[in-house]
Amino acid sequence: QRCGKMGGARKGRGAATLQRFLDLPSELLTHVFVHVAPKQLVWCSSMSRKLQKIAADDGVWIQKCESLWEKKRYVPEKFWAEKSQPGQARRAYFGSIKDSRRERITADELCSVTWSFRFKKNAGRIWTRDDPYWKNGTARTLRFKKDGTVEWDGTYGDMEWLFGEIPGVENGDGESGSMVMLRHRVMGVFPAEVVMRHSSWAFVLHSAWVVYASFPLCSREPDREVSDRALQKRIAAWQWEEADEYNRQLADSDDED
Repeated sequence: QRCGKMGGARKGRGAATLQRFLDLPSELLTHVFVHVAPKQLVWCSSMSRKLQKIAADDGVWIQKCESLWEKKRYVPEKFWAEKSQPGQARRAYFGSIKDSRRERITADELCSVTWSFRFKKNAGRIWTRDDPYWKNGTARTLRFKKDGTVEWDGTYGDMEWLFGEIPGVENGDGESGSMVMLRHRVMGVFPAEVVMRHSSWAFVLHSAWVVYASFPLCSREPDREVSDRALQKRIAAWQWEEADEYNRQLADSDDED
C-alpha cells in the first residue's frame, strides 16, 4: 500500500511538472527544443498538441540543420535550399543525414572540388618515396574535369576518368558511380577507386594502393579515418584481386617490350 501511495504521489508530481512545462511560453519551449535530440522530440510531440506543434516548428529544425551542418565539409545544395522552404526544414535535416550515407558520387560532385592524393604504403617504396605526402606532409592535388580529363597540380596529365560500378551493385545511371576508374595513356586502367564517405560527409576514393580525398590531406596532421590502417579494413577481396591482375598485366607488357 505504501508503495502504491508513493508511486501515485510521484505520478502526481510528474503530471504537475509536465503541466508547468506546458505552461511555459511557446517561444521559450522553441528555444529548449532546439537543444533536444531528434528522437526525444518525437517523444515530446506525443505528449500534447502544443508540444507537437512546437516540435514541428521550422525555427527548431532550421537551427538543428545549421548546428548539424556547421562542421560538415559537404552538404548538398538541395538541402540548404530545402531548409529555407516553409515546412521543409525537418525534411532537409533527416534527408541530409540519409544522404551522408550515400556511397555514390555524381559528376558534379566529383568535378566541383580540388582533391588531395596520396599513395598507401601498400603501393610500395618505389611509389611512396617520391610522394609529396610522405616526403614533406602535403599531398598532391588534382581536379577531375567535366570532359573526362584529369588536371594534376594545375597541369593536365595523361589521365582520363570514368565511372564504374562495384561488382554486385546495380542501377548505374551514368550520371554517378560507386567507383571511379582512371586510365593512363601509357600505364592503362588503374585499379578502381571505391567511393566512401568520411564522418565530415566529405568523399573519399580509395583502392588497394591509393587515396583521394575531397579535403586536404597532410601527414603532419593525419586523419585517422583515412589512415592506411583504417582503410585496410574497407578493402574488398575483389580489389586485391584487381590489383594483382593489374600487376600481372603490367609485367606481361614489360616482358613483351
